[in-house]
Amino acid sequence: MPLDVTVFLEVVFLGTGASVPTRDRSLPCTAVRRGSDITLFDCGEGSQRQLMCSGLSFMKVERILVSHLHGDHILGIPGLLQTMSLSGRSRPLLLAGPIGLEKSVQEMLSICNGELVFPLEILEMQDGDMIEAPGLTICALRSLHNMESLSFVYRELARPGKLDRRRLVELGVPEGPIYSRLQKGESVLWQGKSLEPSEYLGPERPGRSIAYSGDSLPNESLVIQSKGVDLLIHEATFAENERHMAEAHYHSTSAQAAQMALKSEARSLALTHISSRYKDPSLLLKEAQEIFSNTHLANDFLSIKLPLR
Repeated sequence: MPLDVTVFLEVVFLGTGASVPTRDRSLPCTAVRRGSDITLFDCGEGSQRQLMCSGLSFMKVERILVSHLHGDHILGIPGLLQTMSLSGRSRPLLLAGPIGLEKSVQEMLSICNGELVFPLEILEMQDGDMIEAPGLTICALRSLHNMESLSFVYRELARPGKLDRRRLVELGVPEGPIYSRLQKGESVLWQGKSLEPSEYLGPERPGRSIAYSGDSLPNESLVIQSKGVDLLIHEATFAENERHMAEAHYHSTSAQAAQMALKSEARSLALTHISSRYKDPSLLLKEAQEIFSNTHLANDFLSIKLPLR
């Protein structure tokens, strides 16, 4: 299905802390809004309130992708699901993550008497598994953490090339529905002549793309799968002078995140999953920017809009 060129893509960081919340950072949750379609990556405690404060509609969340089953990444799920149910949701919701997700979610819902009034599809994914949705794909790949865990690569489908309006004008084709249909890849019969999209469209234009590391040591598989992404969202739990701590707990430093962005040829990098030990996390940003200049330090409610290519 060709992508409607009017669709915008926005990343909103709802929770950017690690392990425990702070006054400034909620627990991990990142929203990707594509038109009216919202995907959540992880859903830590308090995520539903962060959604409400951000202005995003929790009722428009179509899927929640869980990187792993540590509490700081999943304990927001039952509350969010129950709020959706109390708000009268009837549309299905996809909840996807590593092996063990279904048992964990069902037990959480059981403990809090979380009967839902809408269909909940739980999908357990492994390395290389793919989710397909209108206009996009999301690929899971194994990450390097101290339990079963996943990274994700979110890619829009390619868009048709630019329409050669000059040639159509020279033919006398009036602007309007014919142009629109050709742009969508449809053949059009006009005055007995078949107008083929291939004759009037330039090369396909790539869709936008986002890679999400989850909690992980630097991972060469993510480098390969995220080649050329518009935005790499990578955990940066520790500063470089505490790399030994990062390695011991299967996390990454800010410098390692920047090296990942450089190797994957990402267009931009956002650092998240920031440890509460850093009262002034600008140190992490500085370390990363020395390696990869187009780096953002994600704070709660930071919004990054990705333009069409």
